[in-house]
Amino acid sequence: MGATLKSLEKELEITLEDFNLVGRSPDASIRLVDGGVSRQHATIRRDGQLFWVSDLGSANGSFVNDVAVTTARALRHGDRVQFGTSTFIFDSQDEERPPSESGNVSTQSLHTIALPVKTVRATLLVGDLRNFTTISSQLSAEEVAAMLREWYAQCEKVLKTRDAIIDKFIGDGVFAYWP
Repeated sequence: MGATLKSLEKELEITLEDFNLVGRSPDASIRLVDGGVSRQHATIRRDGQLFWVSDLGSANGSFVNDVAVTTARALRHGDRVQFGTSTFIFDSQDEERPPSESGNVSTQSLHTIALPVKTVRATLLVGDLRNFTTISSQLSAEEVAAMLREWYAQCEKVLKTRDAIIDKFIGDGVFAYWP
């Protein structure tokens, strides 16, 4: 169940882990030396067979197929992912590919499908780190990144064992729900 990001500009292929921090910070698991990329720009995390990209409030945004990432978004094979001026193609080895696809670039058509709206009862959880601003102002960027990685991992461990659906991580916060 693997996936990679393949750079369009350079001969670079990045194998994705279960949790990936994208940014300029030396602690980022996907370090991009790009002036348009924030130190902690975005995350790409695996949930089951899907990989989800989330922007961390970066100055220049993250994009999938030229659409700004405003909430967590599942990546599909062939999606074009952009952080600053760095552009990648998402390649999922597990996702079934159309027989016509041959090579590194695939052609996709966008079709709008009207989905029915339904209301469901749900329990929501919004959590964050207490005194994060005070704590983070006393740490280096690398220490903040390490603290957030540990926080995300602990949140995921606790929430997943309780069957929560994690919608997104935002800075020092987590949003999860139970339908």
